[in-house]
Amino acid sequence: MAGVGFKLNKIFEKKTMTARTLGVLSSPLPVIGPVFFFLIALFGINGLMRIRQVSEEETYFFDMTFIGLSMLAILISAFIGAALSRYVSDKIFEEREADISASMYGVMLLGSGVAALGAGFMSFFIREQLNVKNLFLVFYFVTAVLLVNLFHLSVYMSVIRQYGKMIVAYTSGLTVFLIALYLCHLACVDDLVSGIYLSMACGLLTIDFVLVCFGLKAFGKPGRNRFGFVKYMVKH
Repeated sequence: MAGVGFKLNKIFEKKTMTARTLGVLSSPLPVIGPVFFFLIALFGINGLMRIRQVSEEETYFFDMTFIGLSMLAILISAFIGAALSRYVSDKIFEEREADISASMYGVMLLGSGVAALGAGFMSFFIREQLNVKNLFLVFYFVTAVLLVNLFHLSVYMSVIRQYGKMIVAYTSGLTVFLIALYLCHLACVDDLVSGIYLSMACGLLTIDFVLVCFGLKAFGKPGRNRFGFVKYMVKH
């Protein structure tokens, strides 16, 4: 969280009311960004389910699968994110920003691999226990991987000094999600839960892509040390 501290110090050094307000609004943004996305997304999903008059069983199925997916992402990000945060803070102190850029690729590869194992097991369990379509399992699997990447990329957002761009990333993802959700409604998709996860995957992919672009712009050309943070996971 070193980047947040540096940025807030610069903001609060100014004595104007605007500067103080900006500091208050900026400080929690790296933490609440993913939560904000899902709050808005769930409002949209709930509204669509009411319009489509979705059955109680289908609503319960979505709730349970979504909770499982969220818990998976939180557990993986808690395991990797703590070490990653310390690694990024140390590299900022050492002024080795190329290693930070490189680690973005490394953490996405590692996080995606771990998420794929977890989501693969969950998808297998769902398929064995319930009569679901393979298309749902594909969308569910992809959403899990993208969600894990979002949590990890949010760590890097704590050291990016342009908070307006963070808002742009989340707003872009929410816009894509809501548009995709509306298109699923217009297309009268029979399997609404699959359509919801497809929409979520589109929104998460947009956010991840925008955050990666902003991260690379902030930290510069990546170096070769993509998995330097792994040592921190072992050590800490």
